[in-house]
Amino acid sequence: DSGNCTYNGTANTFTCTGVTSFSEYSIGEAETALPVELVAFTGTLDGAAAVLAWQTASETNNAGFSVEMQTADAASWTALSFVEGRGTTLERQRYQYRHALPVSGSYAFRLKQIDYDGTFAYSPIVEMTTLPEAALVVHPAYPNPARDRATLTVELGTRASATIAVYDVLGRQVKVVHHGDLTAQAHRVQVDVTDLAAGLYVLRATVGQHEHAQPLMITR
Repeated sequence: DSGNCTYNGTANTFTCTGVTSFSEYSIGEAETALPVELVAFTGTLDGAAAVLAWQTASETNNAGFSVEMQTADAASWTALSFVEGRGTTLERQRYQYRHALPVSGSYAFRLKQIDYDGTFAYSPIVEMTTLPEAALVVHPAYPNPARDRATLTVELGTRASATIAVYDVLGRQVKVVHHGDLTAQAHRVQVDVTDLAAGLYVLRATVGQHEHAQPLMITR
């Protein structure tokens, strides 16, 4: 059983769980199983870096893991680093590897588990996509016109301080929707307008040195 992989948009995490062993991916005889029980493999973006973490339930003769990466335009995999295993143990083990991504784009990662006798196997694959560091994408708020609330989607290429506020047509700030840091991912911000009178307003997102403004019509 190779387990299941799910993506958590809020945490920006791709997780593979329920993996009972690497044996399905082993090279060699079908009955040969590599006795390393992988129970979780996650990939998380931290700014422009990929943070990979994995856990094993038990290990037998485990030399370690080669961390491999593939870019969207490459046909082959590149070995990034080797993380030593715990040899033989019945205790749960936790590993982590951090890799600075050179440019924005889509990346895939996998683990090549290597036994002491040279036998190896591959883990499931986790994928992640980074935006350019300076990127700020603000999608149109919807619904617009809004009666009770609207949703504003903001995508960031790096962690930054953000303020999202509503202004009237005279340029006066009438409501602060969000103030604080946002991580490098897509955020859906709920704009509650039930306390505002009907009319035309401006929804303004200020993120770092970037600013984006769009009209927002409120109806009753």
